[in-house]
Amino acid sequence: MFSTQDQNLNMQIDALKYAGCEIILDEKILGKSKERPELLKSLENLSVV
Repeated sequence: MFSTQDQNLNMQIDALKYAGCEIILDEKILGKSKERPELLKSLENLSVV
């Protein structure tokens, strides 16, 4: 069973795919962690373009 947040994320991902997005990254931060691995990946992708 998915939570409401998961369902909204799935709907957003579906909409992005429908719009033609080829790279979709999602990030779930738990607790006090300040690490943002998906943000770093997205910034790396921007620098390649």
